[in-house]
Amino acid sequence: MADAAPPSDSSSEHAGTRRDFLVLAAGAMGGMAVVGITWPLIETMNPSADVLALASTEVDLSAIEEGQTIVVKWRGRPVFVRYRTAEEIAAAQETPLDDLPDPQPDSERAPQAHWLIVEGVCTHLGCVPLGSKIGDPRGEFGGWFCPCTARTTTPPAASARGRRRPICRCRATSSSTTRWFGSGRGPRRMTTPVPQNRVAQWIEYRLPVFSWTNKHLVDYPAPRNLNYWWNFGSLAGIMLVVQIITGVVLAMHYTPHADHAFDSVEHIMRDVEWGWLMRYLHANGASMFFAVVYIHLFRGLYYGSYKSPREILWWMGVIILLLMMASAFMGYVLPWGQMSFWAATVITNMTSAIPWIGETVVTWLWGGFSVDHPTLVRFYALHYLLPFVLFGVVFIHLWALHHRKSNNPLGIDIKSAKDTIPFHPYYTVKDSFGIGVMMFILLIFVFYMPNVLGEVINYEKANPLQTPAHIVPEWYFLPFYAILRAIPDKLGGVVAMVASIFILFILPWLDTSRVRSARFRPIYKWAFWVFVVDCIALGWVGANTPEGNFIWIGQVTTGYYFAHFLIIVPLIGKFERPTKLPESIHQSVLKGGGDEATAAAAAPADAAATAPAASGEKA
Repeated sequence: MADAAPPSDSSSEHAGTRRDFLVLAAGAMGGMAVVGITWPLIETMNPSADVLALASTEVDLSAIEEGQTIVVKWRGRPVFVRYRTAEEIAAAQETPLDDLPDPQPDSERAPQAHWLIVEGVCTHLGCVPLGSKIGDPRGEFGGWFCPCTARTTTPPAASARGRRRPICRCRATSSSTTRWFGSGRGPRRMTTPVPQNRVAQWIEYRLPVFSWTNKHLVDYPAPRNLNYWWNFGSLAGIMLVVQIITGVVLAMHYTPHADHAFDSVEHIMRDVEWGWLMRYLHANGASMFFAVVYIHLFRGLYYGSYKSPREILWWMGVIILLLMMASAFMGYVLPWGQMSFWAATVITNMTSAIPWIGETVVTWLWGGFSVDHPTLVRFYALHYLLPFVLFGVVFIHLWALHHRKSNNPLGIDIKSAKDTIPFHPYYTVKDSFGIGVMMFILLIFVFYMPNVLGEVINYEKANPLQTPAHIVPEWYFLPFYAILRAIPDKLGGVVAMVASIFILFILPWLDTSRVRSARFRPIYKWAFWVFVVDCIALGWVGANTPEGNFIWIGQVTTGYYFAHFLIIVPLIGKFERPTKLPESIHQSVLKGGGDEATAAAAAPADAAATAPAASGEKA
């Protein structure tokens, strides 16, 4: 019986072509399905029909007397309409057009010069300007005051054809199943216990939760020389849990409506049992959360925790910081006080600096033409969601940490089991002490000065027609706010502020030194502390109005911030000569640790190196 003929090359080629076609067709259909599902979700963020219906405003101009000014609310913003006197018209006509920031040519102005219509929103970041008194030396309407940059601008010339917007001039390793105990004479080995309870054994067989917990929380081999600066990672995790618990409780009593949000917060404070405690824990807990994370971040900068092979671990940490900032900003809007409302207006208006699509993006974020009820509702939904997303990223952060193991103050890798000790009980006890200190400090703020980190004006209900004289964010945003204001250009300021965070993603490649820890880098150690002082100075500048010396101080500190990462750190890595590193972690610990151990380890090597030379001279 004849064997079957092998398939020809042409049939195989056709089969491959059909398979490729099916893959492309399935991919195209899947892409269309994703677009079809995603597009309606994006469209739901646009202004709704009722918002569009209220976007037009009609004004009876016949009711306005000569010399009178009225304020009309249009799209959530104030529009100033004034019937100017003959003297005001004459003064305006005598003003050279070249001196006015007015892009509209004189030929397009309506002939009725007695009407002055100006939209009272500063184009810097969307603030409602102050000062509308006639006769003010700052100009007609008193000029427009930009609270962000403390500058006064003059409104453009009159135009009765439509609204006018004043242009702001502001520039504004042991085995995972092993436990090590004992002193320097040698570790004692103890195997992981097996659950004795039958229920635990039944669960463990189907879902090894007990062995997983034992591996990552009990027997996890941590470097034996970790100091208290390593506590702040665990403290950040505790604060995340506190924020989620208190936030869920507050969400049960909060009303996400522009007309009732402010009153619902007062209801929580006055009527809900222990509501005041939940809110003060949540508000001050956010500050404690950021303080702990910032210390954790600076510890990583000092000890080189961003270097290979921990780049992804570092990236996850930066993503956590970004998610924290987004969640904190949206949470700050929810009380719907004056500072909350105008902070939302200023921050969301930054996206208008994006070329070509900026105004569209702002309207999409707002769900209308100003910060209003749709904005509050979507911020409330995202503020509730982001902490759980943050929790997931924290899990990936810990996964990356346990895969490549923790860094340590010496910045050298684990080389043997002698370099590690089990996480429990040594570091669980250490973390427990840190948690006690942190909660003690937090409760001092909660019980004795709960509002010291907030703004008094936020206890006034949001008013779209009245801007605070000085819009200032929470303290943990102040350095980035100072960077935003230091650049004399709106788009440039936004780019600089965003770059100040995203530059951390490329830091592992900007630092060219092979040594991790600043303990052995004498020049970098000084540069690090200068950088810390620079960040504190940025926060100080951000808390003050940008006038006088604060302008140039903000520009200098902003310049140094970027110079530290882009110039100083790379150059130090190339020209710095680090001191000698110890051979292992356990030798450093058993000989006294730190720089003393390094000197002790380096002394025999130096003696061996100098001995031949000395004997040669003697000979």
